[in-house]
Amino acid sequence: MNRFYHLARYNLGLSPLINGTGFVLATVCMTTWLAFLVPRSHVGEAMGFYGLMNALAMALAPALAINLYKIIGYKSALWLAVLAALLMIVSIQFVGNHAKPKITNNKKIKIGIIGTGNIGSDLLMKVLRSPILECGIFAGRDIDSPNIIRARNMGIPVTDESINYIKRNPDCCEIVFDATSANVHFLNAPILKKMGKFTVDLTPAHVGEFCVPVINLENGLSCQNVNMITCGGQATIPIAHAITKIHPETKYIEIVATIASKSAGAGTRNNIDEFTQTTRDALSYFTGIKNTKAIITLNPAEPPITMRNTVYALIDDPDMVQITEAVKKIEKEIKKYVPGYNIITGPIYESGRVTTTLQVVGSGDFLPRYSGNLDIITCAAVEIAEKYAEKRLGACYG
Repeated sequence: MNRFYHLARYNLGLSPLINGTGFVLATVCMTTWLAFLVPRSHVGEAMGFYGLMNALAMALAPALAINLYKIIGYKSALWLAVLAALLMIVSIQFVGNHAKPKITNNKKIKIGIIGTGNIGSDLLMKVLRSPILECGIFAGRDIDSPNIIRARNMGIPVTDESINYIKRNPDCCEIVFDATSANVHFLNAPILKKMGKFTVDLTPAHVGEFCVPVINLENGLSCQNVNMITCGGQATIPIAHAITKIHPETKYIEIVATIASKSAGAGTRNNIDEFTQTTRDALSYFTGIKNTKAIITLNPAEPPITMRNTVYALIDDPDMVQITEAVKKIEKEIKKYVPGYNIITGPIYESGRVTTTLQVVGSGDFLPRYSGNLDIITCAAVEIAEKYAEKRLGACYG
């Protein structure tokens, strides 16, 4: 009798331990898998739905188990639980991974980053997360700069020879991100063209074709050099483009980009004139409206403000229903590669003017989350680079 008592007590202690261990492992593994499985723009939505289903299961399962136990006994109920677990294991084998591209040859395309400031360093962090891009060289001018030291400590190949390193080692990369300055890119562009490098220009030099992924990504892939305009351009031009597609008779468009001073590095500050001119040129290029203006404001407020942009459009008798639908649609498309992109005001119409305000919250890869100006342009640059790499590698989505 004592032997059966001790055996029962042992089982009662061991069974919950095994059950709890399995539950914890399954919960952690499923949550982590879900985070990688779902596209970044839908992670929050997916986690909410997953949590709801978990809570529902924990609320209903005990009552169901008690009733089953009363009807078929605890052993049969236990075997049903085992069967349910096996069915779950079998069913997840049929889930396709829609978050990451499946590369047919398991290779990555090497990229080079010229410019190791805020934009270059933010780019590096995003490239490190990419399933199909690999950093072949992080090139600057000062080997003892904090950003180069940080990259070197992460095991990234670094140099202080800037573009000269790529000239001497052409196989180090196939794609080049130029995150220097407009003046420097004017010198780099012909060298990279001669070398046949696909160049993504993050300066306002406008040597290559303007590219806003949500508008003309495919066109950009056919060019050797693409210009990402400016952070303000990437944020506001899609809105202006959506509005003018509905109202091509728009009289005037103005965009105002406001960023935190702390998020503006030396390259941004040295290119303010080029920023305004290139953004204005791109506004006219994508909208067909000649009368445009671009303004950038560096706000020194503490704590630093999150990047905000406002688009003003002068239109007589606008169709606000169509405009609102178009703006919401473009917001949804941009969020696929810039998750922190959000319309916060409008579109609204008053006194002959349509106003739309948006905010870009950064991912916090290099600078804090208020630096949405980094995210909007680096995310756009990585988007086109990944699409180029997919094309080169013959990638296809599962």
